[in-house]
Amino acid sequence: MSGERRTSQNRVRETCQTPALLLSSHMRHSAASETSSRAHFAPPRRGRVRKRYIILVVTLLLLGWAGWKLLRIVSAKANPLVDYTVQFRALSESAQPEGENGWPALSAALARFDALGDPAIEGWPTDPDQSSEVKGLKALVKGRYEPARVELEIAYVEFVEGSDVLREIQAALEAPRFVRTAFEMDDYGLIGTALPELRPARAVAKVRRGSMRLAAERGDTGELLSAFRDLNRLAAASTGDPCGLSQLVAGSIVQIACEELNCLLIEHEFDGATCHALLNMLPRGEIGLPLSVALEGERLMMHDLIQRTHTDDGNGDGLLIPSQIERLSGHNPWTARFGSVDHPIANVIGIVYPRRAETRQVVDTYMDAVVRQARLSRFERDADPFDLQQFHDQLPERQVFGRFFLPLLDRVLSSQPAWQSRLAAVRIAIAIEMYEAIHGRLPESLDALAPECIETLPIDAVSGLPFGYVQREPTVEDPRTYLLYSLGVDLQDNGAVEFEDDPTAALIDEVDGAGYDYVFNRLREPVEER
Repeated sequence: MSGERRTSQNRVRETCQTPALLLSSHMRHSAASETSSRAHFAPPRRGRVRKRYIILVVTLLLLGWAGWKLLRIVSAKANPLVDYTVQFRALSESAQPEGENGWPALSAALARFDALGDPAIEGWPTDPDQSSEVKGLKALVKGRYEPARVELEIAYVEFVEGSDVLREIQAALEAPRFVRTAFEMDDYGLIGTALPELRPARAVAKVRRGSMRLAAERGDTGELLSAFRDLNRLAAASTGDPCGLSQLVAGSIVQIACEELNCLLIEHEFDGATCHALLNMLPRGEIGLPLSVALEGERLMMHDLIQRTHTDDGNGDGLLIPSQIERLSGHNPWTARFGSVDHPIANVIGIVYPRRAETRQVVDTYMDAVVRQARLSRFERDADPFDLQQFHDQLPERQVFGRFFLPLLDRVLSSQPAWQSRLAAVRIAIAIEMYEAIHGRLPESLDALAPECIETLPIDAVSGLPFGYVQREPTVEDPRTYLLYSLGVDLQDNGAVEFEDDPTAALIDEVDGAGYDYVFNRLREPVEER
């Protein structure tokens, strides 16, 4: 009984303790749950808050910087800071002799010639285009035309000869140096400064060629020599601006003089004194400024173009401005991909193209080679390890500046041997005329000319070989008693056979000129009658 009583008491005790135990257990569980909940929903630490704000601020700063850069690119414009006219003028001055500067007087006289107008004669065309055609003197200097047209052209030559303008030009050409003093530039910059005087200079050259023919037909040796002297002086003066275009115009003026003199030597006889005077008037070596100096002027023009087609970051670098390339070159290389580049947003295109510093380095590399080769003969250039054409062809499409502007210089360099060859040939033709005046017969070979009629016998600059010379029987249609010719670019004597489509190809074109020569003492080319 006592055992059962204890068991019963124990059960009662356990029963009485259970609610307290349960409550205690529940309270412990609740506390643990609350602790866990507080741990789960606790606010983040301060370090994490700061990190997120830093990332946000940095992101905003980067976006702001990118937007600012984009705005600068879109609104960027060329900012030409360097005045290359100062260097251009210094280059011209350094390459010319001391003495009076004839450029201001020559420039003013050419401007007055340009404004001279038409002669007040009956039958002169009122249409400006027809008037300009008559002033070209094609009928007079190149071939046969109807008499009325020839009379108009003769009247125009006499009109210019009788004007004060021609005397002003002749007086200006007496000066020993021609340095530009005023630079009127537009947005094109330095590249536009050589243009104003060159067109009227070439027009004056055509008039003086007409003067040569008319003087020869009148037997006026003094006027013939005066006109020939004017042509050679005008060619030299035209190179006062050290640039390629001036060299090309000077070469064309020399060609005008040489072509006319070659024709006159066929059509007329000259005595030894006249031949001697003509020889002394011909330039020896280069015409005016050396070609290497002119090409250094072209380098300055390229540098000026770079600063006008790129932005400036203040450290000699910057981005390409596509709209400037299109405006200055007249071509849009982005048409297929982007269309027009006139909108400011098109400046973004410049990001993927070479920067200003890289473009300038490419230009200087090319110009170093061009200037060096200008001092070499044609054959030395061919052997030069730097191939100008290959360099240009291998420029990537990204180099839009170099691909558009550098090829212009190759023409200046490649034209040099042709006019050097013409000068040498007309010198030999005058010496042949002098030999005939002295001996009453033609020389058996060109070697007989030196040293009696010419100091040394010049070599053809195109072929690097002696000129070809062959005597022939004259006819009524062709009164020439000999042919003087260049062996041409193929270096072969083809018996003075010319390429009918383009005879000058033998002097400059290795493809079309192959198999042909070029004859210098040419007949006047007939112009179709109208």
